[in-house]
Amino acid sequence: MESGGMPEVANWRFSLKFSLSCISPIAVGGAAAGIVSTLVCHPLEVLKDRLTISPDVYPSLSIAISKIYKDGGIGAFYAGISPTLIGMLPYSTCFYFMYETLKTSYCQ
Repeated sequence: MESGGMPEVANWRFSLKFSLSCISPIAVGGAAAGIVSTLVCHPLEVLKDRLTISPDVYPSLSIAISKIYKDGGIGAFYAGISPTLIGMLPYSTCFYFMYETLKTSYCQ
């Protein structure tokens, strides 16, 4: 529910109103940048890990790509992405927010 432009969470026991104006667009942009970069780079990390750990099974990049795709499809390139996103989201959000905040305060 919304009242006066502010989101409201209401239950029969309590009511909580909060403002979304405290969410920084820089923090949201940082979170989005972290998610996009993780989604783009994670398949490369999977390839790097497989080539490093099992050089006898994956002797070259092309063989690694074909074996991983044959064994698990496109989803195999995103194995383990949940913990990576869980770690990247707060990191990138805080990094970009603090960078912008310190840059703004330093330049004033």
